[in-house]
Parts: sequence; C-alpha cells; structure tokens
Amino acid sequence: MKSYPFKFIHVGLGKCASSYLQSVWGVDSQYRRLDISGVVEHATVLANDLSCDKYPAINLDMGANVENQCHILSSEGFTFAFINELDKRQNLAKLYQVSANLLGLNKLSDSVLILVRDPVDWLKSAHGQTIKEGASWSYASFFQQQRGFIESSLNIELIYQEFSAHFSNVVILSADTLKKHPEDFWSAYGALLGAPIPMKDSLEKSADKSNKGLDGRLYKLAKLNRYNATLKKTFGSLASYQRARPEEAAHFEEIIRTKLHWFNRRISEFADDEGLSGLANLLKDVDDVASFDKVFIDKDMQCFIEKHYLQPLRNVSSIPSDVIDGYSESLKLAVG
Repeated sequence: MKSYPFKFIHVGLGKCASSYLQSVWGVDSQYRRLDISGVVEHATVLANDLSCDKYPAINLDMGANVENQCHILSSEGFTFAFINELDKRQNLAKLYQVSANLLGLNKLSDSVLILVRDPVDWLKSAHGQTIKEGASWSYASFFQQQRGFIESSLNIELIYQEFSAHFSNVVILSADTLKKHPEDFWSAYGALLGAPIPMKDSLEKSADKSNKGLDGRLYKLAKLNRYNATLKKTFGSLASYQRARPEEAAHFEEIIRTKLHWFNRRISEFADDEGLSGLANLLKDVDDVASFDKVFIDKDMQCFIEKHYLQPLRNVSSIPSDVIDGYSESLKLAVG
C-alpha cells in the first residue's frame, strides 16, 4: 500500500465549519496541520488562467517529525474564492479543477474531506461573508447578481467529480451533524478517514473559536461598507492630490483598498450596541432593514440545488438520508 505524507486534505466547502475544525486540529496534540496558504494562493492564480493545464510541484516544509502524529492539510480556499468578484464567476469551476490536479498530482494524500450544510443556511452565511469582505448589498441583490457564484459554489456534483478523479477516498460529511450530533460526526470521521478522533478537551477549547457571527449587526456593517465605497471612489478622483503627494496618496490608497473593510468588520463584531448604532445611525438607510438579509430562492435555483447538490449527496452513504430530506424541505420553504 502506497504511503502518503498526509492522512487527508480538507478542502471545504467554505462556510461549512472550517474555522472550527481548523481550531480543533490546531490544539489537538494528535494532529499537525501545515500552513498551505501559499499553495492556496497559487491555486487561485492558476484558476484565473482558464487555459491552465500545467501544475507545478508542491514543496512543503514538514518540520520536525513527531511520532504517531497525524499530518493533515486544510483550506476552504481550494473550493471557495472570488466571492465579491463578479467578473470571475467561471473561474470557480476552474479552481476545483486546478485544486484537484495540483493536490492530486503531487501525491500528498489519497483522502479528501469535504463538509456540506443546509443550502439555505449556506446562502445566508455566504451573503454575510460578502458583507464581511466589504460588500454592502442586500440578500436580494446578492442572489440576483451572484447567481453564478452561488450555483458554482453549491455544485457538489462537479466538486466531487474533480477530486474523485485524483483521490481514491473522497469523504463528504455534514456540518449540521457535527453541530447537532457530534458523536455521530466524529465516529464517521474516524472510520472513513482512518484519523484519530480529537480529544474532548480539544473540542471544548475550540467551541468558541469559529468565525464570530454578526447576529443583528449585518445591516449596520453593510452601511459602513457603503460609506467605504463612496470614500474609495471620492479618493480616487483626487488627481491634483495624487500628483502633489504621490507617495502619501499611494499609501492611503493601499489602506483604503485592502485594509479599510477590516476596520468596519472588527467594529461590527466587537463594539457595544450603543457604539455601533451611533456610527451606523450617521449614515442613510437605503434598504429595508427588516428584509435586508431575508433568504429566499426561486424555482430555478431550487431545481439546480436539488440536482447538483442534494442528489449527489443522496448517492453517498456518509450523510443520513433524513439530513438530506431536511435540506430538501428547507429549500421548499425558501422558495419565494
């Protein structure tokens, strides 16, 4: 039997408990998760070249070997990218192909782990993530303008097809089972991946390490982001300033382009209610607050998700049929 350097590679899906799992693996002494941010960045670059068919060797620093430690790789970036880039919808399908080829041809493991969740909950979380990354649109606008992104992200049929071409063991588990029935999740995880079940204290330490939510605060963050967009546009029009002080202008432009949305995000996550409301109330409402993040789908999207997300999940034994039936019912209720 061929020996691989990693027990498995976790590749997403995005918004499916990745931060929690990475925290668990990070604190559990049975595991060692190597940093592969550079590999993910390279995969994204390759995915931007739709004609790419060459995949370079991956060189990872394994560091000191600890006996009996389970080595793994993990990043949702192999299947989740271009979230606010409307002109790169088709690149997401290419990313699946690139990631599967890049990881598979380098013979890093024979196993891949993919997590899924209720697709309606995923839609809500994905919309929220776009706001966290600087967008300001309502869910209705997100659904209309990012339809291609949504369909590509939830095409588990295509994702499974790409990775199963290079990995003999593609394991799909439900993040909802992890949340509601963790014993069942970890039992299936251990059996299907041949990996040690994390220790109890590792699970407890990681319980509050997932991405911080924005319960009731998403609209306020969107308002702050809308101000940022106006600021960026206005700053970009200051031609005389840019000519007079080019170095200073370039410095501020970099902050506005890459850093400013993080100020808004952290304020929205950690400010008290009075402080956040005080900021948001200075800005004009342009959306209906009550319906801003209300999730819905149309019949066409329901049919797409049923065919390319739910039906492939029904063909794997690792997710109980009642879980998938629940996903289907959730879709029906979301049709508006």
